Amino acid sequence: MYVNPAAVRLLGAHDASELLGKPVLDIVHPDFRESVRRRVTTGIIENKNLPLMEEKLLRLDGVTIDVEVAALPIEYDGIPAMQDVVRDITEQKKLQQELLQSQKMQSIGTLAGGIAHDFNNILGIILGYTSLIKKNKLNVQKLSESIAAINLAVQRGAALVRQIMTFARKTDASFEPLNLEDLIQELFSMLQQTFPKIITFKKIFPKDIPFILADRTQIHQSLLNLCVNARDAMPHGGSIIIKVEKQTGEQLKVQFPTADQDSYICISVTDSGEGMNETTRGRVFEPFFTTKAKGKGTGLGLSVVYGVVQSHHGFINVESELGYGTTFRLYFPIPNINEKPVDSRQVKSFEIGGTETILLVEDEELLIEMVSFLLESKGYKVFVAQDGAEAIEVYKKHIQEIALVLTDMGLPTMTGMEEFKKLKEIDPNVKVILASGYFEPDMKADLLKAGAKGFLQKPYMSDVILQTLREVLDKKSI
Repeated sequence: MYVNPAAVRLLGAHDASELLGKPVLDIVHPDFRESVRRRVTTGIIENKNLPLMEEKLLRLDGVTIDVEVAALPIEYDGIPAMQDVVRDITEQKKLQQELLQSQKMQSIGTLAGGIAHDFNNILGIILGYTSLIKKNKLNVQKLSESIAAINLAVQRGAALVRQIMTFARKTDASFEPLNLEDLIQELFSMLQQTFPKIITFKKIFPKDIPFILADRTQIHQSLLNLCVNARDAMPHGGSIIIKVEKQTGEQLKVQFPTADQDSYICISVTDSGEGMNETTRGRVFEPFFTTKAKGKGTGLGLSVVYGVVQSHHGFINVESELGYGTTFRLYFPIPNINEKPVDSRQVKSFEIGGTETILLVEDEELLIEMVSFLLESKGYKVFVAQDGAEAIEVYKKHIQEIALVLTDMGLPTMTGMEEFKKLKEIDPNVKVILASGYFEPDMKADLLKAGAKGFLQKPYMSDVILQTLREVLDKKSI
């Protein structure tokens, strides 16, 4: 019904007439339309102010902009309405993302020694058990135990790689229902594998802690940064305690007067390290401020944590005293919407096979043998190609027989991406599953748009291969 001149400029209009009368959701990015609709409806029905919320809007030229929106209920021409106050934070988000990315890479560098140590342990386990199996001196039970140990070691290594890649990748913030207990358990698992053994860990997590709306990677990174700082403050060992508890908005207002939500989750990270004096404590969140020796840190870690908490409309404080350790407390609002987090990482055991013909494209001989044996043992017929060019020739020759192509992305002579495009040219309805050790989020989205039917994360897990194949084969082509 009304836009001021700043809104006209922000949304790329020539004048207000281009916007007046349009449904407000038309200028909201599709990913945010449902949440905005719910927020506005709630504000009007309950006649209450809506706190600041980050959203994405669409300018009239189609460009996406990041904004911060607050709203309050008013009466306009005698009917209930909402007045929105919008601030463009696109540049701020860009700078914050660059800072976060820089800190992610520094964190990985910090953990590199521990990660290398753990991978050597994993390789040692695998080599030790394969040596025992090779000597053929094991009974059936010992053989089974050896294979199980090797399998666990491989899974442990794969999990470590996934965590590293999660921290390293560059992605936009994605606010979704987040189960903090799962996230903290995953963090503990990594820290116990990479931190010195002289540091102990403890978590305090009461039952029935509600979820929060948050970006999983950013929260994970923030807690990792705090734990890395705690480790550096305890060169001779000590303890790290992560505690999660619920607090009311009224309790928090005593310390943070702008806390306007009914309830908050508090995550505290406590170490038994050297602690800080008052001067240091007052500067810890300043960008590039560090007490570490030259070359040992950039001073970005805590400023990144501060920025992440701010972007989640939360609060952060620190308590510390020289010789008595440090506690950081992060507060995040508990949402009112009734949604539950979904753990997309859960995979059910899936042993069903089939009789279809599969084209397997892989350049590693041992993987070819393993995957071929697995598929053939479940009833599938398998053709094999060792690079993209060979895959194209095999597919042309057996196009009437091949029901699905399972291809690695990193192939010689022709990449998996190029091979996929050529297969689509030959047969627009071809079913292709792509495998890789890591998929860039943007690349994955592009492949889905281009018609990819599924993805497999390396190293291959037998039940995941069988499950993914069956799901793609059973899905009808549109």
